[in-house]
Amino acid sequence: NLLISNKIAAEVNASYTSSWGTTGFGVDLGQTYLSSNNLGDRERFMVNGFIEHLFKLFDGKMDITPGIAMTYFSDFKFHAFPGIDVGYRLNDKVKVYGNIGYTYRIPTYTDLYYSDPTSLGNENLDPEEAIAEELGVTYSGSRFRVTAALFNRYSKKLIDYVKENEDDLWQATNIRNVNTFGVELNGNYPFKFMGYPQNLTAGYTFIEDDVKDLNLNYSRYSINSLKHQATFTLRTQFLKNVNQTLVYKYAERTAGETYNVVDASVNMAIGSLDLSLIANNIFNANYYETNLVPMPKGNVLLGATYHF
Repeated sequence: NLLISNKIAAEVNASYTSSWGTTGFGVDLGQTYLSSNNLGDRERFMVNGFIEHLFKLFDGKMDITPGIAMTYFSDFKFHAFPGIDVGYRLNDKVKVYGNIGYTYRIPTYTDLYYSDPTSLGNENLDPEEAIAEELGVTYSGSRFRVTAALFNRYSKKLIDYVKENEDDLWQATNIRNVNTFGVELNGNYPFKFMGYPQNLTAGYTFIEDDVKDLNLNYSRYSINSLKHQATFTLRTQFLKNVNQTLVYKYAERTAGETYNVVDASVNMAIGSLDLSLIANNIFNANYYETNLVPMPKGNVLLGATYHF
């Protein structure tokens, strides 16, 4: 696929503070031209504008930010999507928050027009639309930070590449509605050892997809998402100019496949020279980052950066 793309754009953002709070607003315009032997000759004009206002109540303990975004695409017409964020600080360490809003995604040129021996675009695709809600709490202590959140996303006309039989081409399609419910937990614990800063972070995400009224044998994205994912990252330093990172990830997809991946890296600074050694997938885990596309087995990268 040989292509040439050109884009010219302009953007202006501003804010205004008054006794009622802070108002933010902005607009950006863009014109895109694309010439491709696979995607064809395309052009698209876009205008996007937004306005939002931050209200502070109860001596600053509560903040409420309603807003709306309005977008026009020359090939997908006009869309307007409102939303609102609410937060309340219980004390100096704990804050609860919630938000709800509409969002959308127009099809990419790849979704619309791309074709290869295994995939086929669809120029009749509609934009994706969704309403997303989130409810969470954050704790920021002197020794560690923890966040927890529940989220739900109801998507309409979700774009996915699907097929009925294994030998069929992947076809870009607006599949039926999908409801995604999830839980996210994250923790960060900085500490010192031998006088050097260390850091331990951990995260867990649970996702449950409910695909409405859809019976498909193969889906590239939406049906086989990560149901469980846990990550642990340890950043250490024992010498002045050397630091290390160790990453562990456990994942389980909706279809039941599980895998464990371990990465490690060492970085050394020598004056203006930075050296790095990165080992990915140390134990040669066999896994797919997206459906039916295998990820590399164990590999090592050596890097050097010189600062002038």
